[in-house]
Amino acid sequence: MATKKERRIKKRLKRQGLWQPKKMNPRQKELYKQNVELAQEVNRRLKGLRSSGYQNTYASKKLRKRLDTEVLKSWTVDKGGKVKIKKNLTATQMMAVNKAMRQFLASKTSKARGIEQVRKDTIETLQKTLSEENKEMVSQEDAEMFYDLFGDDDFNFFAEKIGSSEMQAIVADSIDAKDDVDSWIERLGFYRDIEDSDIRERAERLYDKYIKDEDYNYFADLIGHKQFKSIMEDSKKENDDVDTWINKLIYYSNINDLDTRERAKRLYDKYVK
Repeated sequence: MATKKERRIKKRLKRQGLWQPKKMNPRQKELYKQNVELAQEVNRRLKGLRSSGYQNTYASKKLRKRLDTEVLKSWTVDKGGKVKIKKNLTATQMMAVNKAMRQFLASKTSKARGIEQVRKDTIETLQKTLSEENKEMVSQEDAEMFYDLFGDDDFNFFAEKIGSSEMQAIVADSIDAKDDVDSWIERLGFYRDIEDSDIRERAERLYDKYIKDEDYNYFADLIGHKQFKSIMEDSKKENDDVDTWINKLIYYSNINDLDTRERAKRLYDKYVK
């Protein structure tokens, strides 16, 4: 993050017409071009959702959470909320923006007709476990979340053994309890054996996708889920103190600002120490 002195110099040079921003390398140029094109389609869909009365959908809120950070600053509230593409990001940060937009566009609920179909399909799936009164209480956001869950291979693996309604309740309880991964595994272990490494891996993936907190996914998106998991495991084995842990994440994410440090500290308190 620039110091006050650096910001003053930059401001003065801009006034004098002498400011030259740092040039992008070829990788950044390619990602920037992709992101501009993706943002145009994303913003068209966001506008279409608002025009159809869907202001804050499950998919659009996930997108905003991932882009509206102190580091990426790739979201603006203008015109009801839209993606804003920036040049002054590292290639890693541009990749995080790129991934978030691609996942939004791949979501069935990024379009109004998709949302309507999702709610219909979800209610039909839940009809055996919900009363008529409770069906009417299923919000659009609930429907979208359940829809993602029902289509998830790892969720269905456990649902086949435990039962879909039981798995829904287990996931909901774990989210409410803010379980760490060990608590989640223990909770799930009451219903089926998770000793097998493949089954445990499925359980951990399910945790990562639907239960794990926003700070974890912030770093996992920047660094890569597999590498970030490895960094966390190494830090636990080495009994890292908080400063060592924070410096590791700064090194691998190539980001060093207050928001990133605070996220790293929260993760340390919850998962590492």
